[in-house]
Parts: sequence; C-alpha cells; structure tokens
Amino acid sequence: YKKKNYIGNIYTGVDTDMIRNTQTKVKYYKEECDTCNARLLCKGGCPQENLRMNHREDEPSKAYCDTRRLMVEVVKEKQDQIMNATNIRDRKLNILKENLKIKKYIDLVYNETDLRDTLTSSARIMKVKEMINNLGEEKLLPTFKDYFEQRLTLIASIITTELKFKKKEIEYNENN
Repeated sequence: YKKKNYIGNIYTGVDTDMIRNTQTKVKYYKEECDTCNARLLCKGGCPQENLRMNHREDEPSKAYCDTRRLMVEVVKEKQDQIMNATNIRDRKLNILKENLKIKKYIDLVYNETDLRDTLTSSARIMKVKEMINNLGEEKLLPTFKDYFEQRLTLIASIITTELKFKKKEIEYNENN
C-alpha cells in the first residue's frame, strides 16, 4: 500500500514520472454500474477511499454506491419542489433552474412542434436564443450548452431541409 503510493521524499523531491504513471483511470468493474441511476454522478468515487475500503483504487465501496443512489433518488423526488420554489437564495441552484427551463423549452420545440411549420419553428428557435442570451454565456452550464447547440443544430437542419423541399415543390408546380 505505502510502497505503491510512494512518490518521493523531502530530500529527492517528487518523482513526477511516478505520478504520471500511477494516475488511476476509474473503471466500472461492477456489473450494476451499467444500469445504475447514479453512474454519471458517481465517477467511480475517491481513489484513496476506494483503496482503503476495497484495496483497489478503481472500484467504489458498496457504501459509496448506496449513498450516491440514495442522493439521486431524493433529488428526483424533490426536483419539482425545488424547480417550482420561488424564493431560492442559492445562486448555483438558480443557474441550474434557468438552464433546465431552457432545456424544457428546447425539448418542447423538438418534440411537440411540427418542424415542417418553418415559420413557427424559426420563431421558437429565436425564442430559445433569446432565453440563452438573457441567461448570459457565463451562466450557461457546459453540458447544457452542448445539449442546446446539438438540438438547435438539428432543428435548424430540419427546417433548412423543409425549406429546400418547399422551394423545389414550388418550382415544380410553376413549371407544370
């Protein structure tokens, strides 16, 4: 245990090669990780704690897994309450709430709008962009930003394809 974690001393300094070569890459060895509702939050746990509990740096303990699963369940249970609260004083929670509002609207546009209706779809895209602008770039969470960009690109390509199809249809009707 100690020999493996030895990276130098006060006389010789830190052996940076040893640090680089021993960095742990977390791997999910447990079968239940594939279907665990907390796998995105878990990230394999703390390597030092894993080593102490399991004698392996890359495998979280059962207690750690159970705690993370419970946290996810409680948050899911309370999510609506949190999202509908009007007097939230936590800045990070407010930022998350605003990002989730934009996500909900983008999902509505993507799932419930007839994207062949290019005028309505375009107006809704403009509203999404306005919501993002109002939130501000610095408050746009990275995973949400990626999601928003992906969805907006997909919606825009559907609208573009629909417009090209309508243009060809008009040209065909004019020629016949």
